[in-house]
Amino acid sequence: MATTAGQRATATLRLVLGLTIVAAVVGAPAQRADAAAVAVRDGYSLNLVRSGFAKPHAIRFSPDGRLFLLEQDGRVKIVRPAGVTTALTLNPANIIEPFGSAGLLSIAFPPNFDADGTSFVYLQYTHEPDAQHDYPHNVVSRFAITGDTIDPNSEEILIHLDSLIGGDGNFKTMHYGGDMEFGSDGMLYLSTGDLLIGPNARNLNNRYGKILRYTPEGGIPTDNPYYTTLTGQRRAIYSIGLRNPFKLALDTKNGRILIGDVGASNWEEVNVLPPGVGGLDFGWSATEGYTTDPRFVSPVLAYPHNSNLAGPGQPFGCAVMGGDVYRPQQRTFPKSYVGDFFIADHCQGWMRSVDPVSGEISPVLVRGLEQPVDMAVAPNGSVLILQRQLNGTFNGSLLRLQRTETTQNPPTISGHPQPRTVGIGQSATFEVFATGAGQLHYQWQRNGTPITDATGATYTTPPATLDDDGDLYSVIVSNSNGSVTSDDAALTVLDDIPPSPEILSPQEGSDFRGGEVLHIEGAATDAEDGALPPSAFSWDVELHHNTHSHPELGPVDGVTSFDFEVPRETETDPDIFWRIHLRVTDSDGIVTEVTRDVLPVTTTLKLRTIPGGRSLILDGAPVATPLDVTAVVGVNRTLTASPITVANKPMVLDSWSTGELSSDVAFSAPDKTTTFRAFYRVDGGDVGTGTGLEATYFESPDFTDPVLSQVDRVPYEEWGKRRPAPGVPRDNFSVRWSGDLHPQFSETYTFAVPVPDGDSARVVIDGATILQCSGGETVSGSVDLTAGVNVPILIEYSDGGGGAGLKLTWRSSSTPRSAIPGSQLIPPA
Repeated sequence: MATTAGQRATATLRLVLGLTIVAAVVGAPAQRADAAAVAVRDGYSLNLVRSGFAKPHAIRFSPDGRLFLLEQDGRVKIVRPAGVTTALTLNPANIIEPFGSAGLLSIAFPPNFDADGTSFVYLQYTHEPDAQHDYPHNVVSRFAITGDTIDPNSEEILIHLDSLIGGDGNFKTMHYGGDMEFGSDGMLYLSTGDLLIGPNARNLNNRYGKILRYTPEGGIPTDNPYYTTLTGQRRAIYSIGLRNPFKLALDTKNGRILIGDVGASNWEEVNVLPPGVGGLDFGWSATEGYTTDPRFVSPVLAYPHNSNLAGPGQPFGCAVMGGDVYRPQQRTFPKSYVGDFFIADHCQGWMRSVDPVSGEISPVLVRGLEQPVDMAVAPNGSVLILQRQLNGTFNGSLLRLQRTETTQNPPTISGHPQPRTVGIGQSATFEVFATGAGQLHYQWQRNGTPITDATGATYTTPPATLDDDGDLYSVIVSNSNGSVTSDDAALTVLDDIPPSPEILSPQEGSDFRGGEVLHIEGAATDAEDGALPPSAFSWDVELHHNTHSHPELGPVDGVTSFDFEVPRETETDPDIFWRIHLRVTDSDGIVTEVTRDVLPVTTTLKLRTIPGGRSLILDGAPVATPLDVTAVVGVNRTLTASPITVANKPMVLDSWSTGELSSDVAFSAPDKTTTFRAFYRVDGGDVGTGTGLEATYFESPDFTDPVLSQVDRVPYEEWGKRRPAPGVPRDNFSVRWSGDLHPQFSETYTFAVPVPDGDSARVVIDGATILQCSGGETVSGSVDLTAGVNVPILIEYSDGGGGAGLKLTWRSSSTPRSAIPGSQLIPPA
């Protein structure tokens, strides 16, 4: 199926908003977050190698010791102390421009990599639809490399993965997994995510949420565990039950592959794939975190999102980022780290290691990282860390963690303040990157004189005047072991009034829903230049989620306005908003930036089950009911009612209160509060094919003045103060259901119903009144029924005011107390 404009933006301006777009005006230049408070464990130092990478995604050392860095836009770079070389830029006609998980994802080097001649590298990236695959999908391609050049014309696509279009017809932008590693057996292992649909991970009908195994030529090894039981490309499945296995790392000594599996709402996992052991099930989405269920492989490490669930000294966070195994050519870290798997948390910004056998976690090595995404162990024993931000801005950076000779390290500066140029009335921000033992202290200076209260890793000046032109700014960084002073950075103030941009749309206070079309528009004037042309404009969009943010789009240059459809596929957490950045540049090169935030419109999803208190799967994560969930309106969600056991009786979903019959439902969060109640029936007996009972609604409580008739699948309702049906009053109404009852088993059934004060109810089966009651009590009545033999049933309910509802249940020796399922109810012919 080819993508459409509603599924994926293909033009640059549409793509700019590939996840969800939004934004509220800030009338002054946007303020940048202060630098992270980086702290390094005693005996180690952290230095800035280089910054300025655009959407950095992964790093990996080649067998000959070169460091390859991937930018999600499609660039492969080689980083050396002397500089950075771009080895390859993928053909923009093939790669889907990055948003969410899409883009250039991973690199791998085959075991026979030849550093001295022409060899091959493998890249995985998100490919546009092509002649044979009319859908966006990830591919694995093999390229020839000679020296520092990867030949773009040598590309050979070896593997086409499954479509990134979900069952709802929308382009999925998250949960790709997307890493790969050659194993000790010479085979290529790929990780795939569940595509935001949890049950995918254990479903052998697709390749989502799995570890896949291929030959170096893209073939499927005949010793794969499912080779003889599955067909086609599914035979590549090697292990199942993973959510979003973002990073893989091979332990070259023993052949273990370490898996950093990004978790759902509760737990992050590190899993271990032993060499030569296929067919493992890591449990998602039936379980998350540690498990004793013998069907599943428990993670070697699981850490919680909730800090209250973490023990003393134990980690918590929101997204695990692996990582690499510590097996350098030259060991410089303590021996205890050998064989450990380095991990970091993308949100909390800590870096530690985990023992793949015992699960023991090391003390924190680094705190204050800014959105770390990958790590790589260098041949010399140091560890490279790749992070998306530096000093609060999306200025991707590469850091090096090294072991030092002493724990009494004075500060070192690896990122000095840089010169700044501003116009009259603008502020300038200077920043420094420094590390050292213990707590660092900062004191900024202007022309050698300390600045009061300027004691952070960044310093923003007051609005500048021409008298400030030529001022020199530096910073003294100190700890208990010494101090160091940075280089001077000059401030240049031009005789220029900065431009004045304004975001006209969305207006201040705007909100968003998934699926809406929003109009983004701006204008700008300049005292010297007048109205600024489109060429002066540059836009960026970032998603803010909880305490962190993600650069999603941009820069989009040269336009003053554009429209976009807010995608329905995005982060399901309601704690999100979108920030639009507008930067305009005048003829003197002076830039002014404004932002606007757009907040989500939310609603409530009420999740219930009958029988009550059972688990459902929401967006792939098990949740216990009853549960009220705050949801962003218009954002796509998935809900699954898995089989359950009640009183030793197996039960399966019969229907949802919303009318769906499938156990898996996909929907966009509606504008109003909605109840999703799962009605279960016993799995067995004489299951009928009914659709419910005919319901007649009356606008009076005495079954006169009918308003409408319809078929209701299940006579179990909690209306409260809501109208029970269109045109029916909220109070003092009545309902009569009629039709036939199709029993599942031949035995005695007991019917029961609680009725609120002032209301009344009656149930008649085969002409006999089984129960009749008036408000404020629960009554029951029994009757013998024969499996498969239909009998007439009549149910009447009268509301006398206040909260309304009819919670009619039945039970028997084979049937736990539950609602009468619609499959067993037949409307009149």
